Parts: sequence; structure tokens; C-alpha cells
Amino acid sequence: MSNFFLNLLFPIKCLGCERTGEYLCSDCLLSVPLNESSAQIKNINLIAAVDYHHPLIKKAIHNYKYNFIQELAKPLASLMVRRLAIEITTGENTVLVPVPLHPRRLRWRGFNQAELLAKEISQHSNIPVADCLIRKRYTSPQMKIQDAFKRKINIQNAFQLKYRPAEEIILIDDVSTSGATLEECAKLFNREVRALVVAKG
Repeated sequence: MSNFFLNLLFPIKCLGCERTGEYLCSDCLLSVPLNESSAQIKNINLIAAVDYHHPLIKKAIHNYKYNFIQELAKPLASLMVRRLAIEITTGENTVLVPVPLHPRRLRWRGFNQAELLAKEISQHSNIPVADCLIRKRYTSPQMKIQDAFKRKINIQNAFQLKYRPAEEIILIDDVSTSGATLEECAKLFNREVRALVVAKG
């Protein structure tokens, strides 16, 4: 009931065109161009669905992560699904591995944005989600650190494997800037992995 009255007082509007009913309408989503190329960083083939500097994407990601609008997982994941279909060949031996949050940050945000994206992608692609990583050390937010070397130091040894999947791995996160977080996750698998993000900053 509380959500019903909140929607009456503050109706949901598209972040792009302000059409009521959803945070990102299908027309605005289709207006965002998909990236056509991928990037190789160490042992990762990194695929970013769209450009982070697109005004609508930047606004959507900010609202998703810092205004805690979980409903944005669905439209953002739809961009990843479209990009996934172009770039990545998947089979029965593929799993999606979301980058985990530290329990302290998970309590603050209330949800893991990478996990929600992975679950949405899984629903559309039938690729299972593997909860095989944990974040064992609390770190400062990477977005607040400008220096690439300091980013690497900040995230170093922050993750741990619960188990090593035998399947091919696609790491899932919302944004990659320097790639340090994805690199730190990938090195635990001791093999080349792929990564799919909404955008690269």
C-alpha cells in the first residue's frame, strides 16, 4: 500500500523523456547506441554494453547505485542482454558471476547491483548465476579514487573464491573504470574469463 500511495504522490517517470510509468522507457533505451567493440585487459575480454558518458546512462547508473532504485536493474540489464547477443557465444557450460559487495556495503545499499543485473540477464538468456565469489575485505568505493594505481591497491586481495566453477565464466558488474575490480576477481580463477558491464567509464 505504501508503494501505491508513493506512486500517486510521486509518479515514476522516465529519466529520459519523463513519460510516466517506468524509469527508462523502451523508446529511450533504443535510442542509446550499443558499443561495437570489446577491450582486452590482462586475462579478461571486457564487453561494455554502452558508453558511460551517454547522459541517460550516466543518470540511470547514478540513480541505480546511489538513489537505490532497484527497478533500474531490468532496463539496464536489457542493454547488456542485447550486447551479449552480439558479442558472446554462450553454451551450456557458461555461468554468470556477479561481482560481490562487502556485507557492510550490502547493508547500506540494501542490494547488490551486480547480482540484480546478473539475475535479470539470466532470466533472458537462461545462463545460470554462480554465487562463487565473496568480498572478504571492505574497501573504499573505486569511483572515488581517481588514480589507477591507487585503485589497484585499494581492491587488492579483496575477494575470495567459495568454489571454482568448471564452466566458462562471465563476470557481471555495473560499471568498469580502470578494470581493477574485474582484474582482481578474474585472477582468482587462474584462467581467462569474460566480463560484461553496463558501461565503461
